[in-house]
Amino acid sequence: MALKRLLPLSVSLLAGLACSSTPSGECQGPQDCGGLPCCWRVVNVTNEGTACQPAQNACVPRLGVDTLTTRLCQTDADCTSGGITTALARCCQESTHPFKACLAGCP
Repeated sequence: MALKRLLPLSVSLLAGLACSSTPSGECQGPQDCGGLPCCWRVVNVTNEGTACQPAQNACVPRLGVDTLTTRLCQTDADCTSGGITTALARCCQESTHPFKACLAGCP
């Protein structure tokens, strides 16, 4: 139970530490990728950017010790499209970025 309460905080903290600007030309959701997932990666608090994925089941949202891989989204359904299973299944406004991302819960 304590892990479930800490997970949204950890995701927000890791995402917030990443660079807050999004380079031009990158996707901000599946609407920019022809309906396919738009994946966002943060590694060691460095924003690796976003990119359209080649398949509906690509980019499974997950939180590691120093890595966040998630989808940018418009609705909760975007977080699990393609039949994937993830704990990061809520589409939430990312506090330090102009987009919504799949997280464990919205603040």
